[in-house]
Parts: sequence; C-alpha cells; structure tokens
Amino acid sequence: SVSHYNKALKINPKFAEAHNNLGNALALQGNLTGAITHYTEALKINPDHAEAHRNLAVGLDRQGKHQAALHHYEEALRISPNDAQSHNNLGVALAEQGRLKEAVAHFADALRIDPNFKEAERNLELSQGLMEKSSTGSEGKLRRETLE
Repeated sequence: SVSHYNKALKINPKFAEAHNNLGNALALQGNLTGAITHYTEALKINPDHAEAHRNLAVGLDRQGKHQAALHHYEEALRISPNDAQSHNNLGVALAEQGRLKEAVAHFADALRIDPNFKEAERNLELSQGLMEKSSTGSEGKLRRETLE
C-alpha cells in the first residue's frame, strides 16, 4: 500500500488523505518518523483533518513527546467531538500524567459515544480505581502498559 500512496502523491502532492493513509502504512511497517512526516504534511494541507491529528498524536506519544501529543488529541476532538477513539487516547495520555479526573471524563465520553467500547470501559475502571486509592483524587499515574 505504501507504493500506491506514493503514486497518488506523485499525481497530487496536495492530497491530504493520501498523506494520512501513507502515514498509517508507514506506522504499520514500524517507520514512525516517516509516518509523523506524512501526518504533519496532511495537516499542512488540511489543518482540520481530525484523523491526521489523532494519528500524529499517537506517533508523538510513542516518541515520548507527550505535550505535543496532547495538543493534537485536543485538536482532533475540537474538529470531531464525537470521536470515541480520540477521547480514549486522550484519556490514556492524561492518565499517564496523573491527570486522572480529566482522564476519567474522556473515558466516560468515549463510552457515551460508543457504549460497547471495551478498551475505554477498562481504562475508566482502572482510572477510577486508582483515584479511589488516592487521597487527593489526583495523585498517581497509570502506565501505558496497563491502559489500552
């Protein structure tokens, strides 16, 4: 699929969707740097491409660039507020930073949008459990390996 997207981009280098899809194909091959380059290019062409924001956020998160990732998760939700996956992903990123109340709200939003979203349901339960164990309700962090 990488070759198909490259051909499409030779024909039309301003095709945001092809950049986003090429980013996905590269990410699946383990080429995170290449993926991020194409997500970024998609957003230069179309700054309101919600999926490219979400994909870029995932890539940045994997690189340890958590603040930048948060920004792109928030942008994805600004553009597409009913995207359950973006709510879940933002919740995971917030939980990792110990921002559990905010994380719980996003997991709950994901479940409101998609009541059968098992990953968000599990993440909500884990975050609520950690909040109950915390004296202030905001201490503690969840590790990415724990969350899905």
